[in-house]
Amino acid sequence: MYSILPFHAIFPGMDGQPQRPADVPEAAIWLDESTEWQHVPTDEAGLKHGVVRSWRPDGTLVSETTYVRGTANGRYRRFHPNGTVAREGVFVDGNLDGTLVAHGCDQPTTEPMQSCCVPDNAWQLQIDYVHGENRGQRWYDRAGVHILPSGRPFPPRPDSVPPEARFEEEGDIWTITPYTNEAQPHGVWRRWSRAGVLLVHEEYAAGQRHGPSRYFQPDGSLWEEAHFQAGTRSGPYRMMGVPPGRYPDQRIVEERGHFDRNQAVGVWTLHDQSGTQLRRYDLGIAVDDDVLAASPVFADQPPTQAAEPAAAWAALSETLESDGRLGESVIAMARATASARDADGLKLLLARRCFAVTDSAGEGMALDLAKSADGDRGLLLNAFGRGADPIGILRTLAAALGRSDGVALDIADAAVLLAPARADCRVTRALIRIHMGDLAGATADAAHLPDDWSEQRDFILNYARVLFPTFGFWPAAHAVETLFPEVPDGIDQPLDAVRACVQKLATRLVALRQTILASFHKVSRTANGPPTWLPPDLSGLLPAGPVALTTWQYDEIVEDEASQEDAPEGKNDAGNGDAVGGNTATTTPEATLVTVDERLSLEAISLATLMRLARREWCTLTWLCWCTGLDHVALPTVLAPPDAFGKACGMSVERLWRCEDKVITGGLRAMSQKVPGFTWEGIAVDDLPPLLAEIACDDYRELRALFFWLCDAGLQSLWQDNLRGNA
Repeated sequence: MYSILPFHAIFPGMDGQPQRPADVPEAAIWLDESTEWQHVPTDEAGLKHGVVRSWRPDGTLVSETTYVRGTANGRYRRFHPNGTVAREGVFVDGNLDGTLVAHGCDQPTTEPMQSCCVPDNAWQLQIDYVHGENRGQRWYDRAGVHILPSGRPFPPRPDSVPPEARFEEEGDIWTITPYTNEAQPHGVWRRWSRAGVLLVHEEYAAGQRHGPSRYFQPDGSLWEEAHFQAGTRSGPYRMMGVPPGRYPDQRIVEERGHFDRNQAVGVWTLHDQSGTQLRRYDLGIAVDDDVLAASPVFADQPPTQAAEPAAAWAALSETLESDGRLGESVIAMARATASARDADGLKLLLARRCFAVTDSAGEGMALDLAKSADGDRGLLLNAFGRGADPIGILRTLAAALGRSDGVALDIADAAVLLAPARADCRVTRALIRIHMGDLAGATADAAHLPDDWSEQRDFILNYARVLFPTFGFWPAAHAVETLFPEVPDGIDQPLDAVRACVQKLATRLVALRQTILASFHKVSRTANGPPTWLPPDLSGLLPAGPVALTTWQYDEIVEDEASQEDAPEGKNDAGNGDAVGGNTATTTPEATLVTVDERLSLEAISLATLMRLARREWCTLTWLCWCTGLDHVALPTVLAPPDAFGKACGMSVERLWRCEDKVITGGLRAMSQKVPGFTWEGIAVDDLPPLLAEIACDDYRELRALFFWLCDAGLQSLWQDNLRGNA
């Protein structure tokens, strides 16, 4: 078949109403928007009534649509330019209803059967409509043979496949997949092989699986059967096609049991090909995440005091096991393992109560859960019984607990004791130790990593060093440089405002220091006094005690700036519009409401987050002192900015842009624009792992805000909300 250009492309330059062709009746009017003539018969009320016809500019008939009292009702046809029917169907109450048939054409046409994806040998398209909704379509060739979208012959429909099933060429299957009017799966979904063997039977209600779901082998035998309630797997379960390699005992081919809210519960049995029972397990009851949040196994201490905590945890494990709470029993025994530094009891429990699957199968289950459980403790704990790799589940659970308390450390310890040679367990425990302030323990775990884990070892050591830095005078270690050719000359804020800012930063750091110390003692198991990595005590800068940290709002007058000339090379690339100098033209000033909040909210914050805040505040304070001419942290008495002050201002803009680019694009934008890098904390910016790049962003975002504030006396506070937008 052919297609041709639209009329206006064939006859360019035709404007307004064209000359009326002889075949177009005088009653027809010209429509500019559709470039067609149209005749609309009406009733006494002026509503469309009768056959509405349209013609092309050359007079060939385009369409005929029957209307009754203003609504399309009846026959509908469109025509090819040669006069043959292009498509035909029926409207009912304004909607297509029934089968719409589109026809091919041997001559050039503006009426394709479909806008795209037409099989080369297609000659007819049939589309089934029900009240305007497309319910399926079929292609046919010139000989009337039903064909697939690829053009290949449509397979014969087996007797077992209902007439309403459609064939999906991509999957080589027949399907029935009903939906609600809101496009949610609803009703019985079925799939058959090309030969007509039922492969899938699923039942849905309002978008969720509800009822039995059955899956069959290509020979039609049952492979798996499960039951669902409102989207969760609940009810009896059978798997007849246990994958080879799942169990060491290769006779096992079938599992039978029950689920409750996606958790395997009660008695499960394993069977051979003849149905003979080979194994029996009791997986206990389902326990949801809300109940687990208050479970004694996640408490800081065992619920009963004993001579040894390990004995108390072991006793709790026994009680929970007898109550059918198997997952919690495993966690209690894991904590007994951590206390006693002996994994024998945990190994015995796992061997006695959990499916004995192969290592590869267990590891695969644990990996899948790590991705899909989304920290749901109920699902993670339930996986122990079904044979998921206990080490992988313990690691995932430790991470889900936040990696910053003794509970997580106990669980990670148990994983290491179960598999001392597993490097992934060492990494998990090292991160938990870092978050608890145990730098020596994290370093020891890093040292145990094999050579092929050097990347993880470097990250652990660098992360510990960055999170718990040496609080020296940081500007002294920086080589100040910038791409900006024009930079500020000096400080615009008055000395009193700068001194007040120093004391506010000191007040915030004093509060941080106290909170960090309290948090460390709460989570640490090795503390014998204050840690060496605490931020310095800055109370000496506050002779009258901490200063007030307040919040307020004010209207800031903003003058929009428009560049009068191109920015110097490198300026827009590195600064992304942040001007630190240059020629501008101002427009009409506008008032913007600015919020200032000098307070620090330190409640319910982890030790790691507190330390990130502390290094950010310390970075800002040391650079503020440097900007006044000091080489140490003190209250300035004069403002004597060093010669490199302006360059430092430009550097803060460039480096924040570079760090944010590393976080957002992985450095691709900087690479494409050839923006040079730099070294931060001894690491090239392009080599920073994502987490360290985020911390670097924290530092430079505060540093840029500091310089913006210092260079504009119209800004009221370092902590106003319009100083920290994206670079």
